[in-house]
Amino acid sequence: MKLNIKILLLLIVTSSIYSCNKIDDVLPNIHPGTKEFLRALSIHTNLYDNFVGIYAFYTVNPFYRDSSYSIKAFARVTKNGLPVNVGPLNIGDVTINAGSDNMYDYTYPLDQGKALFGSRINAQISYSPNVQTLTHAMIVVPAEIYPSYMALPNSLINRSADLPLSWAPDPNNQFHQVQIQFTYNKGISQYYVPGMPDAIEDLVYNVPDNGSFAVPKADLARYPKDAYVGFSITRVWMDDSNSRIVYLAITEAHTGPLLVVGQ
Repeated sequence: MKLNIKILLLLIVTSSIYSCNKIDDVLPNIHPGTKEFLRALSIHTNLYDNFVGIYAFYTVNPFYRDSSYSIKAFARVTKNGLPVNVGPLNIGDVTINAGSDNMYDYTYPLDQGKALFGSRINAQISYSPNVQTLTHAMIVVPAEIYPSYMALPNSLINRSADLPLSWAPDPNNQFHQVQIQFTYNKGISQYYVPGMPDAIEDLVYNVPDNGSFAVPKADLARYPKDAYVGFSITRVWMDDSNSRIVYLAITEAHTGPLLVVGQ
């Protein structure tokens, strides 16, 4: 499969025409940046109809790292646009049966889930409720972005200077890119400083997965002093070579709210 991640990210701005929220049905708490990333992917694939995936999400927590991981396996197979039960989904040693809504959803225990980072997992599911023809793929879960041995990001963002970011590169990153997204936190910002804006456009960067990037201060200037902003870094792996089922894996780390300082 040859798929240009730069093209996918450019298409994010046009993806709002797709009103379907099937990914949201599976992962109602998925981070907004990842939702947009998946919507972009769906333009080129049947992601919103038939998919199997692993989503590894965690907050960069300076006090207790293990408190904020959410690592899930999920799937959806459709018939006439509606989810159907096609029998068990097998991902590695885990067997997942469809729920009452015919969706597949499994939350990994912490140790089992963290072991998935950087690993290859065999996945198998039927693509038809009538003809039990199995489809399978080897899902490659992107590596953890902030491993336990790395220093965590600072709790402040200085809008008066370029902001250096660092993370652990993934040499096996399929697209050799990461998405970095800064998001304004309206609620906390307005709680502490009444009169803060109701909305500020996100900053989104598609950069090489080489472990470092400096956010220009000219871009950070859109966030007022004393506002709160968080950012995420996302990797994606995807196999859409099977015309019936899309296999994907997302690894995402994001910060909590960070205070904007500087002039």
